[in-house]
Amino acid sequence: MKLLKDNETKKKREEIETKEKDEKEEPEDEDKGREQEEQEEGDEEEKERERIGRGRGGGEEEEGEEEQEEEQEEGDDEEERGRIGRRMEEKRKEREEEGERREEEEEEKKKKENKKKNKNKKKKERKRRK
Repeated sequence: MKLLKDNETKKKREEIETKEKDEKEEPEDEDKGREQEEQEEGDEEEKERERIGRGRGGGEEEEGEEEQEEEQEEGDDEEERGRIGRRMEEKRKEREEEGERREEEEEEKKKKENKKKNKNKKKKERKRRK
């Protein structure tokens, strides 16, 4: 009987504690939500100010920025073309080396075959003479 009462009180205590924790967490969540909304509103206002600023006299700066971006992109493109060119050159050299290696292997193979044939011919000739 005493165990049942202890278990019941323990369960009630746990329920109360979880409710208290939930109540404490809710305001924190609401605060976080409000802070996020305020941040988003601030970001939107900042973007609006920038857009308005460009319309009044910021066009010159924008043109300069665009030119810089274009130059940067051109530089990046040239750099990329250089990398691609180097890679293609490396691959071409690798293919050449691979081709040369295969040719050498084939030559060695032919030499061995010819040597073997000559050896067999000599052997047959010796047998024939006997």
